[in-house]
Amino acid sequence: MSPHHLTIPPARPSLTEIAQKARIILDGLLAHCNVSSTKGTCLYASLMLAAMLTRGGYPTRIRGGDGYADGGLYTSSSQHGHYWCEATADNADFIVDLTADQFGFEVVVIKRANATDWPRYIPGCQATVDLHVSLNLEG
Repeated sequence: MSPHHLTIPPARPSLTEIAQKARIILDGLLAHCNVSSTKGTCLYASLMLAAMLTRGGYPTRIRGGDGYADGGLYTSSSQHGHYWCEATADNADFIVDLTADQFGFEVVVIKRANATDWPRYIPGCQATVDLHVSLNLEG
């Protein structure tokens, strides 16, 4: 094969690049619907983000919890029911959250899944999360 026919595959986008693009899309959708907050959008945002991360080559799963006895997002003073994505990159698991701003955190949170700083993400029962995901995909 001649060197003129060789192509270099594009570099895989980073988790940060994908998450930032996903947040731009989410913000556009929310604005189109006249919604000014990400409150209550975490599952839908996670569904979109999971599709984008998977397409970008990152093994991804949606995590979540009810904020009571079965996981969720925890702050230094409260706990919340919440959904987020967990993606694997470079043999490490990362939390990728597009809607943590509803709890006063950054617009996009990306951190090691085992990080102990705030906010803390505690996965709840995965079978329950998977059921919620499948119910939302159905209708």
